Amino acid sequence: MLKWEDIETAEEKYTSYISRRPFMALHLKDGTLSKYRLTFMQKLCKNNVFTPFSIPMYAMRPEDAAHIRELIKKQTKYEDNRN
Repeated sequence: MLKWEDIETAEEKYTSYISRRPFMALHLKDGTLSKYRLTFMQKLCKNNVFTPFSIPMYAMRPEDAAHIRELIKKQTKYEDNRN
């Protein structure tokens, strides 16, 4: 299970400029990724726009996404890069 103390920042951005589907990429502190056993898909996402721990905000109701966003803001540094 991912621990709040291992998250450096939560960055909300779009999947691409074309589809513009928002998601939350959770960036871990240096050296903490090795503590977690990653699935095959998480290993693939490790080096692209997604991170091994990301949340697809586009796949939920807007009110649920807003609630999750507020919970994350209370726990860690939040950056909105959806410009």
